[in-house]
Amino acid sequence: MAFEERYNVPPFDPNDPRDVMSDTARRIMIRAFQEAMHTVDAQSGEDLQDIMGGLLLGLVCVMSAHMETTDQSHAAIRSSLIRLAPWAVDMMRSFDDLPPLAEA
Repeated sequence: MAFEERYNVPPFDPNDPRDVMSDTARRIMIRAFQEAMHTVDAQSGEDLQDIMGGLLLGLVCVMSAHMETTDQSHAAIRSSLIRLAPWAVDMMRSFDDLPPLAEA
């Protein structure tokens, strides 16, 4: 099953402001990751996991800064991350024409 079928989404549209906004955020995260890789000289998979954790924490902090500080808003951030993680991995795979991973 292709990414578009599983998630019921059309391909990227450079004229869609939401697609452009999402792609801009993706590019910013790639630059942040590249900066972290250059700065810390990561040598192992464990290092990469630490960098990913730091980037994820930064993302959560930015999202939280734009919301009220409540258990409900923090739960919304967590549930969004859990829901979006499989989509993000499958989207990345679609860039290489790979199908989505099997659902766990």
